Amino acid sequence: MKVYDTLKNEMFTYTENGIRSFKNLDFGKTGLYEGEGSIVYAYLCLYKRSNEQIYLQYAEKHAQIVRKLLKQDQRYDVLSGNAGTAWSFVFQNSML
Repeated sequence: MKVYDTLKNEMFTYTENGIRSFKNLDFGKTGLYEGEGSIVYAYLCLYKRSNEQIYLQYAEKHAQIVRKLLKQDQRYDVLSGNAGTAWSFVFQNSML
């Protein structure tokens, strides 16, 4: 459980820092595999597995970050670009 709690806290901290400034983010990409969309997707997978609302809340918080990055990202593929973000948003809406 210690590893789980550590990873969970790292993810939450990453999102909170990203809300404060985009400079705190590791990616300039929005994709599902290689971008900020991957964080949204990870939260959604954790929510689906655990049914803990906190993951759904953080998925929404991180989705707000991704929405702001969409215009800056000139990649349009699923792995590293906007198509991946679109897929994660569809997945998110299907869980609501």
